[in-house]
Amino acid sequence: MDLTGEPPNAPVDVTVASHGIYSDSQPFFMLLATLAPGVSHLRETVWRRRFTHVPELRRLGADIEVTEARARIRGGCPPNRPDQSVAGGDLRAAAALLLAALAVPGQVRVHGAEHLVRGYEDLVTDLVRLGAHIRSEP
Repeated sequence: MDLTGEPPNAPVDVTVASHGIYSDSQPFFMLLATLAPGVSHLRETVWRRRFTHVPELRRLGADIEVTEARARIRGGCPPNRPDQSVAGGDLRAAAALLLAALAVPGQVRVHGAEHLVRGYEDLVTDLVRLGAHIRSEP
């Protein structure tokens, strides 16, 4: 896999379903949508309460509105507020918040790391190897 540092350049309309784009990927698509200039829409048809990460992304500066099972994401407003504390209440939310925190200049405290340990083997170690500055506390 080859990656570049180019953000997505167009907004998207995504429907999360039991086929195609899975609900487990939704928090990551939402995070990517904060980078694309314009307005993206995300509709969740599987787990309608899968938006628990949205208030935390807002705390970091993302512009996201949720109405029932739909999210409107104004792109070009990626997470950018340092000195915040956010909490991931489940595996996918914690991972998306960790990635969002890496984009924020300055320090962000992410609670819910126990979810990451359960679901992603050596994620923090791998991110540190890639140059991330992450410090884990017991």
